[in-house]
Amino acid sequence: MSHRRQEVKFHAVLTIDKTEIVLVDTPGLHKSSQELNKRINQQAREGVDGADLNLLLIDLTKDVLQQFVDFKENLKKEIGRTWVVFTKADRVEAASELPLSMVMEKAKEIVPNLEKHFLISNKTGE
Repeated sequence: MSHRRQEVKFHAVLTIDKTEIVLVDTPGLHKSSQELNKRINQQAREGVDGADLNLLLIDLTKDVLQQFVDFKENLKKEIGRTWVVFTKADRVEAASELPLSMVMEKAKEIVPNLEKHFLISNKTGE
């Protein structure tokens, strides 16, 4: 009996004028020695191959710089053009006043191809 590796990738296609944007959602990277989690991490690594632009989601309710360090350690390869999306802004008091530009400068030392950053809240839709 052979075991096939089944990959699950989520795609969404958005067309604006004559431009087609294909969004690929990959699992998040995390440390784990379990086989399933190793495979999930491999899918995330493969998801960045060939991408014109990556969106890296960073949770504002957790240690922000440590998330960049963990991402770099778990990705185990260089990543191309990347925009950072800081999530859960509604859970952080005065999130719009955070020194995110300074954070991004430090983060670029860890992940050099970071270009821009955005602040979002799923709860408020901002």
